[in-house]
Formats: sequence, C-alpha cells, structure tokens
Amino acid sequence: EQVNSTKVYWGTYQVIEVRIHVDFVFNLKDPDNLQKSDMDTSEDTLADTQTNHIAPKSPTKEKAQQNTPKLEHKNDANADENEQNKLPDEKTGVAEENEASKRQRQLKKQLDHPDAPPKEGRLKHPPIRGRLLQIKREALRDAKRRVALSAKSLPSCCAYTFFNALRITCISFSVDGKLAATGCSDSSVRIWSLTTEQLMCMLPDKELSSIDISSATQLEDILDPSTAATVKILRGHSGAVTSVNFSPDKLFLLSSSVDHTVRLWSMLTFTNIVCYRGHNYPVWHVEFSPLNLYFATASFDHTARLWSTDQVYTKRIFAGHLSDVNCVKFHPNCNYLATGSTDKSCRLWDIQRGSCVRVFQGHRQVDTVHVLEFTHDGRFLASGGDDWDIMIWDLGSGCRVKVLHGHSDVIFSLAFSQEDSVLASGGADNTVRVWDCNFLQSAAQATTTLHDEPDLLRPGECSPELAVTYYTKSTPVYTLHFGSTNYLLAAGIFVAHPEKH
Repeated sequence: EQVNSTKVYWGTYQVIEVRIHVDFVFNLKDPDNLQKSDMDTSEDTLADTQTNHIAPKSPTKEKAQQNTPKLEHKNDANADENEQNKLPDEKTGVAEENEASKRQRQLKKQLDHPDAPPKEGRLKHPPIRGRLLQIKREALRDAKRRVALSAKSLPSCCAYTFFNALRITCISFSVDGKLAATGCSDSSVRIWSLTTEQLMCMLPDKELSSIDISSATQLEDILDPSTAATVKILRGHSGAVTSVNFSPDKLFLLSSSVDHTVRLWSMLTFTNIVCYRGHNYPVWHVEFSPLNLYFATASFDHTARLWSTDQVYTKRIFAGHLSDVNCVKFHPNCNYLATGSTDKSCRLWDIQRGSCVRVFQGHRQVDTVHVLEFTHDGRFLASGGDDWDIMIWDLGSGCRVKVLHGHSDVIFSLAFSQEDSVLASGGADNTVRVWDCNFLQSAAQATTTLHDEPDLLRPGECSPELAVTYYTKSTPVYTLHFGSTNYLLAAGIFVAHPEKH
C-alpha cells in the first residue's frame, strides 16, 4: 500500500526536439497542408514556427470572427473609415500577433499534460533526427487515413504463419510493419521483408568513399543491390534466442539469449555491433525505448536492467521480484518501466530513481505474467499470462480496472489500437481476440477513487467486452502489432500436432 501511494506521472508529453509546422498540427485533414508540412529538430525552429506561421481556424471560430466586425461597424460609423485607413502591413501584423499568442497557448496545452512528468524529472534523450524523424513523419501522414475502431468497426487482421519452423522461439514486427524478425533455438536470428522491398547491405568501404554524401543523399543510395535478399540470417549467439526487438528507426535490432547476453545488430550491414554482458543467467526479454537510445532486459536472475546502446555496462538494476522477470515494457513517456514476473505480479519502476512505484497483484497463484502493454495515453497497463486472463490496471491508483475472460490457453501477446479503443490479444489457443475498451473512458473520467474491479464471471464464461474472435487453424499467436492506420498484424508458427507442442 505504501508503494502504491507514490505519485505516478503517467501523462505523456510531446518530445521537445520534434516539432511539426503548425498548419499540419491543427489541420490534419487537409491533404494540401499534409503534403507541405515539415518537421524540425531544433528548439530555435520551434520559436520561429510559433511566431511566423498562422494556424488555420476552425469553421466555428472563423464564422464568429467574420460576424464580429459587422456588428462593430453598425455601432461605430467611423469604423469602416478607420479600417480602410490602416495599412495592409499593420493589419497583417496585428492578425499574426493575435494568432501567434493563441497558437502558443494551444501548443502549451498540447505539450503540458497535468499528469506528465516535470521537465526536470524527464529521462534525457538525444534529438530526434534522421531515420527516426522520417518514420515519425510517415506515421503522421498515415494518421489522416486511420480508421476509427470500435466494437462496431473492427480492425482488419493480417496473420503471418511460419511453416516447418518449430525452432522459432520469438517473433517481432518493426514499427511500420514492413519487417519481421524471428529468433530460433539454433541461436540464429532471421530478418524477413514483408513487402516487395528486399533487404540490402551497405556498399563496401571503397565504393562508399567515392560517393559524394550530402544532405540530399538517401539511404537507398548507399545500399548494394547485389546483396538483395528477402531473408537475412544473423549468427553470433551461443544459445537459443529468447527475444528480438527492432529499434524505432529500424537501423538496429536487439536480441537476447540463454547465453546470458544481449546483442545489437546493424540493419545496414547485418552484422553484430555490440555484445552486452551483465546478467548471470538467461535473458528472457529485451525491448527498445520508444525514443531509441535506451533498452531494457528481463532475466532469470530476478532482475530487470536498463542499458544505453552507446555503453556496455548497466545503467540501472531493478530488483524486487521474487522470481524470474519474464517481460519488460517502456511507458510511452519513457520515464517508467513495467515488468512482469513468474511471481504472478507486475511492477512499475521509476527509471530516474530506480525505485518501484507500483505493485500490481491479481493474477492467479503460481501463474506467470508473459506480456505487458500500455495504452498510448499512458494511463492504463494490460497484462496477460498463464491464467488465460487479461487484467487492466490504472497507474494513477494502482487498482485493477477490468478482468477480461475469453482465452482458453496461455496469452502471449497484447496490442492496443492507436486511439486505445480496442485491445487485441493472441495466445496458445490459436486465436486473436479483439476487446471493446469503452470502459477505459469511464475509468479515466471517474471522479471518485478507483478500487479493484471484482471478478464475477465463472470459469469458462466470456467477458461482454469480447467483440470478435479470429481463429487460426493450428497457429499459436506469438505477437501482435497495430499499424499507424489501425490495421492489425499477427504472427505465429504452425503446429501440426498441438497436443505435442
């Protein structure tokens, strides 16, 4: 109880180093503005943007502003004459000044969430630029084509099945859903292209030296077409690979193994760059931070650890679980880390202080938590595991909001849609289930203190929030991913004889 009384700043905030032109921020539905929009990575450019660009007005405000001068003209006979005597530059200057002040207030409201971490307590990250910036721009452009999901508007699901691949132990999608990575029991990692684009290595050093690299040079300009392939195999581990994870910019890949190490792979050369050692026992899970620099690991040694890709030693050690730590998940604001354990509990850690701020207990005895997932607004955490149930937790109060029944076997994967309106889950029962998350809105708007939601359903009953179930023939679902337009990707391996799996 003392741990759960600690203040948790679950609110998200806009990263200062990334800004979009105001005409794009406030008019996402305008295709013309969408094509002309630009992004920058400096605070100086943000200041210029706030003073030099005028945000489009909403129809209601525009109509009201058009009507206001007419009323003033009727009451003041000299108003028309005074208005005509004003110079065009003066009119423009006054209008821009008024719009700039309004826009600054709107941006401030957008950036400063009441429950966001204070600026001095936020985890420091380098400026976002290059490949990561390009991916974020593409995601924002896709936002105008995003489908709003609900119980009446269900997502389209594309499922990838790997045949003759029982040696595959883990699967992961890239952020944009164009790549997939698999880890195998033979200690290899495989990268798969899910589009018509093939995987290519960077040009040799001699050829790179002859290329005049400038700001206009694209990544494709330094790739070698002779190395094109749909699959790349990475070897370096000395034991089974337990987890793989792409970096947000798709330039790197992390893999963990039972050989106690984590390896960082380059997606330009498809070679191993760094080997991180620190755990004394198998590493079960690894995940990149949403802002690319940090990553976290979960291990059999009962700890989770925070690392930085530019250093080979551990930045933080999170100790407190009584058994294996099976999974880790970064909070959307990157200031917190969630862990799931075989001790049937989940914990939330303050990364800056290295302390535990929440303990979530509710999964059945002697049951393992296999997967964790945050909502995009950072308010709620979903967990699933061996007890076949999905539990939704409120970070502010530390209480359980909902228990979702429906699966008939272990839950391996969870994914929230982009606006957190639905939750997708997959597991060993060969199904993908989609849940209606309207209850999150009522929980977020609750004015009274939340308490643990009682579990009133009997064994075998399904929760009313279950919207649809997608069945596979004989494929346990290892991973799920919602794309930027709310399409759903799923992946698993085909098991010919499920009873022998």
